[in-house]
Formats: sequence, structure tokens, C-alpha cells
Amino acid sequence: MGLSMSILKAVVQWTSRWQHEYKVPKGFILLRYEGRYRKNVATALQKLDEFQQNKLPHDYTLQDFEDVLRPIDMTLDIHYKKRSLDQNALMWSLYEIEANELNGGRTKGPDMETAQHIYDGDMKAFAPRLAVTMTMPEINLLQRTYSMVTIEPVVITAPTTEQLYCATVYITSSLWNTKEMHDHLEMIFDRLSIAGVSIKATADMSDYWFKWRAAMNEQKITLHDDLYTVDEYKDLVKNCEACGRAVWHDTVGSSVAHIKSVGMGGHRVNKYHGSEIMHLCDIDHAKFDNGKGRDKFLEEWPHLTYKINTGLQRDYGPEPVQEDLL
Repeated sequence: MGLSMSILKAVVQWTSRWQHEYKVPKGFILLRYEGRYRKNVATALQKLDEFQQNKLPHDYTLQDFEDVLRPIDMTLDIHYKKRSLDQNALMWSLYEIEANELNGGRTKGPDMETAQHIYDGDMKAFAPRLAVTMTMPEINLLQRTYSMVTIEPVVITAPTTEQLYCATVYITSSLWNTKEMHDHLEMIFDRLSIAGVSIKATADMSDYWFKWRAAMNEQKITLHDDLYTVDEYKDLVKNCEACGRAVWHDTVGSSVAHIKSVGMGGHRVNKYHGSEIMHLCDIDHAKFDNGKGRDKFLEEWPHLTYKINTGLQRDYGPEPVQEDLL
């Protein structure tokens, strides 16, 4: 069975100036895509070009050429104002991808996994919770605000006029703050990466991941700022913080980069703040340390601007005391 549809997502720009400079004829538009989408765009367009070329007869006519061109549905979402990430919509998109992965791409069959089921399981596993003892009318009022409440009757040993219940209230994602939501999104991205869903190579995942990282940069959020050993940080951060490539297993070369080098006042001890180090694939670590400078690195990976600038400017104080391992 051949492919019926393929999706390519990228952020692009357009201006009439380019149309004139490059002498683009009427009926055509020239779009410039952002550099971080280069691999996805190249892969998708090369595949399309090969598909179309293979459909052409040996001695094809101009009409044959026109006939093999595949239709591309194009929607341009033009952002006149600064874009903001809809974290909730992103979360559900990731859950849909995860459900499809767990179903092996099947759309029908017994015991199909759903995004809602995965979400419910995550909320029961990760959402903060509180336990209260209440009457059923009081619990009914509670359920108007909280979507996930489990109820168990309380065994009453003393005479009472009304049955009491123990309600476990789950503080689900709609009630989380921005930082809590970003932490949860990272967990889902990590889980998908470990399941083999490549952020780097999959067009929609790459688009979601870059938009998520850009949103954190704009909101000035650093996910991890506790103290970590190099190995702890590498284990914590599953994807290259620049390109998104999976760096959680030994088959992909990666290392921890120090944002502030020793010569600039950085330190090298047992543990580091998460905001002063980055887990990068070997290619991006080389670009960061030995490339054309930090500015060029940030031109390619602008979502790291806040983290790198913070790491360079922040005074982390005296070095943590090294542990006595003897």
C-alpha cells in the first residue's frame, strides 16, 4: 500500500521584496523557512520529487509533467502578533501521537489505546492530590471544580446522621501553572523519544518540540536548576537541547557543555546548576565550543538564548563543597 498523504510543518516567512529580487513569476510564491527545519524540509521535498519523477514516462511531454505533480494543501497561519504556545493543545497533540504509536498505527481494533486513557493514567500517576472527608452533597460541589475525584466510603464506628466519604482530589493539568505544564510536556517528549518517536526526524514532532522550546525561551523558564553531577544531568535531559536529537542512549554521541567556561569564571566540581550546563549532541557541542561563536550558535538555535545568557550573566556564588568519597 502506497502513501496517501504526508505532512510537512515548518515556520516560514514571505515578503514582496524577495518576489522582485528573485524575479519570481506570477502564480508562484517564494517562502523562506527557518534554518532549524532544514533537514525536515529537505527530506520531505526530496521524497516528493523522487515520487513525481518516478511517475514520468521516459519520453514525457509537458502535459505528462503537469499531470504527475501532486496536490499540496497549503494553509498559512499568519501571526500579526507574537505567537503564544497553547500548552494544552500541544499536550493533547502529543498524547494523540503516543496513542497512535501504542496502537502500532492501527485505527481500529480491540483494546485500542486512546489519548484520554493515557492522560488519565498520567494524572493519577503524576498529578498532585489531596484527600478530604466529606458528605456526598459536598463532594458533588467539589466535582464542579475538579474533573478527577475518586471516592471511597468511610467506615463509621460512632453513631452519625450522614454517611461520610473520603475523596481523593487530583489537581489535573488545567489547574497547573506554566512551569508545571512545561515539566509535564518534557516528560511526554522524553517518553516518546524513548519509545522511538524521533523528534529530530519527524516533521510534526520537530515542529512541536521547537515551538515548545521557543515558548520556554520567551517565558524565561529554565526547567532544571537544581544541582546535578554530569551523569545525573545527562540522564535527566533525554534530547539534545539544541536540535532535539535523542541523546539518551549510547549509540548517539553526546556530552554536557558548560555555558561559562573556566576562563570566564565557570567552575568544574562534582555538581552544577542545571542552568549553567547543557546536554548537547556531539555535533552541536562542537558548534557551541569550537564553532563561529555563541552568536552564530544562537542564530541557529534561538530557543537557547535565555538559558545561555542567564548562564553567562548569573553569579552562581562559591563552588559547592566537594563530597568526601572516602
